[in-house]
Amino acid sequence: MRTTGALLLLLVAGSTWGQELPTGSARPLTITETVAVPLSATQLMPAVREAWNYSFGQEPGAAIVSEDQGAGLMEGVARFNFKAQTVGARLASLGVINYRITIQTGNGVCKVRIGQFEHIGNANAPDGPVSLGRIYAGDRPRERVPGISHGVAQRLNDDMRTQVDTRLASVIGSFFSRLRRAAQME
Repeated sequence: MRTTGALLLLLVAGSTWGQELPTGSARPLTITETVAVPLSATQLMPAVREAWNYSFGQEPGAAIVSEDQGAGLMEGVARFNFKAQTVGARLASLGVINYRITIQTGNGVCKVRIGQFEHIGNANAPDGPVSLGRIYAGDRPRERVPGISHGVAQRLNDDMRTQVDTRLASVIGSFFSRLRRAAQME
């Protein structure tokens, strides 16, 4: 009985020796911003709708996909065109970055969460598109991206993250500015 137990323990332990332990999972990029607005939840939703039209609504492909006035929740999608700045003008990596916007309101507060960033490469590139898929907040997982090395994929991810941060900081700023303006008019 001891021999069987020892052999079983060795088999289980031996099967894990060749495996790498995860050092931490890659986190998808998410941007979250909150602003205090001196409006009630019922006053805030129409202001959010108006602010959308002057900020996120101006982005290519922008659309509101769901709106729940009672819950103070609005969700939308948008995209922007991507052109690599750090890896040269790689035609195959040009394309679009799609993202999802969730706006949650409550009494005196509006929270904007932007996530699900996905890169789709240029379908018209001579050698086909290089699509990175999900954009990560830090290092990409070591999954293979067809057509490029992991190092280039990481540099493209970093470039995309920088462009996303820069572009959406401006859009979020416009959104919050319109909300504050609506509060002053009340």
